[in-house]
Amino acid sequence: ESRGFGSFFCVGCPAFPAPLMKRSFPDLQPGPTVSSGGNVTLLCQSRIKMDTFLLCKEGAYRAPWYQAEFSMRAVTSALGGTYRCYGSHSSSPYLLSWPSAPLDLVVSGMYDTPTLSVQPRPEVALGDNVTFFCHLATATSTFFLLKEGRSSRPQRSLGSTQAEFPVGPVTVAHQGTYRCFGSYNNHAWSFPSNPVMLLVTGEDIQPPLSSGA
Repeated sequence: ESRGFGSFFCVGCPAFPAPLMKRSFPDLQPGPTVSSGGNVTLLCQSRIKMDTFLLCKEGAYRAPWYQAEFSMRAVTSALGGTYRCYGSHSSSPYLLSWPSAPLDLVVSGMYDTPTLSVQPRPEVALGDNVTFFCHLATATSTFFLLKEGRSSRPQRSLGSTQAEFPVGPVTVAHQGTYRCFGSYNNHAWSFPSNPVMLLVTGEDIQPPLSSGA
């Protein structure tokens, strides 16, 4: 746990790695959202042995935070943003690895609560098309649709008070619970909408196995 709450920013994240560390790509987890006022821990890890890690936030200008786990408490919208981490050895602290893949930390609970619906109905057959509608009483600029338990990036759509998210032809992979968010900022979202469960009926037909020669 960090003792310096605001000390994880850095003055200019490194633009190029040191040649001796160029084969290392640390991994930064988790994502994608955290509620305003909640706590989150970003974990930087590497397959290659390292004992020092540095966390950088894009566009921020403060001292770096050296650690493997970076704990943030009572999160606010100011902490939302894009982060990367680097690895090094304490014996050579200025020889840094390549940066990790970027992690977008999103803070939710900053605006009103939107409503989510799906048409033509929440239970459809394999191969059908559906459209999710996200509505927010207060005008915004961007909407996001997120499927619970899915690690990929949320779908994004522009709109003022409502946005549409067409999905299909659906497969069993589309079945699950969805929520939407409104936002003026990619890293500061509204409260989550009501959950909508999409059910997909019918058998998922597998392609026939090719016969041997």
